[in-house]
Amino acid sequence: MIVHSETRRPAAVIAWPTSRTITAEEAALQEARAMLALDAQAARTAEREAKRILEAQGKTVTDSLSLSPSHLVIQAAAAGDNVIIPGSGSLRIAIYQLDFYNSDAQTIQFLDGIGGSKLRGDLTNFAGGAGYFLPFSDEPHFVLSPGKAFVLNLSAGAAVGGFLKFRMLEKWAS
Repeated sequence: MIVHSETRRPAAVIAWPTSRTITAEEAALQEARAMLALDAQAARTAEREAKRILEAQGKTVTDSLSLSPSHLVIQAAAAGDNVIIPGSGSLRIAIYQLDFYNSDAQTIQFLDGIGGSKLRGDLTNFAGGAGYFLPFSDEPHFVLSPGKAFVLNLSAGAAVGGFLKFRMLEKWAS
């Protein structure tokens, strides 16, 4: 059983067919995907709770711009598209800060949804041991299309770790 690191609640149970043995890498990837989904869900829940508290205090909240950005740990290590923040209904993901470390040379792309358009140019042959940093900003570095996931595409599947700060926006003036 996988346990969420902060709440210590069961995150997911992975049931595999008995005729197939999974590798440690496959198990780790499944666990990472379950944790990412849980962390993104926890961030959306915290945002809704903060909005409810502000409204109970008589403050009108029309969008999550009045709330602090959510913090999410980045852990990706599969070649191809890696969903970092899952899309949600008609909400738009706004990235306010991004910091990650690349373990081995590979090309990295930031995508607006799985197989979606690029949010910036490729980080071609991005060196192993190198980091990438977008400092915190009042204006988001990226605002994704409604309902789209924030995706890192890794050419070599080398491990990428770090964090980002984001908001789930109900509306955004284009």
